[in-house]
Amino acid sequence: MTIVVEDERVTVFDSLQATVYAPYFSGNDNLFGQMKEYLLTSEDTEYESWVDILTLASVCRVYGCGTSRPHLTES
Repeated sequence: MTIVVEDERVTVFDSLQATVYAPYFSGNDNLFGQMKEYLLTSEDTEYESWVDILTLASVCRVYGCGTSRPHLTES
């Protein structure tokens, strides 16, 4: 699992799916800054599963938008 923390979004992805968490997906009471801080100051193994990320997002009231990895084929 890879977590990319940027100013306006957090992107989480693995070999099958990706989710982008951002304050503009969330209500006005979101704690997006706190979510970023938790991720930036965490131990390497603290957020290593989707359950960990979903729990953090829920606690911080931050919503995400997800997708599955596209399966591209040649035509």
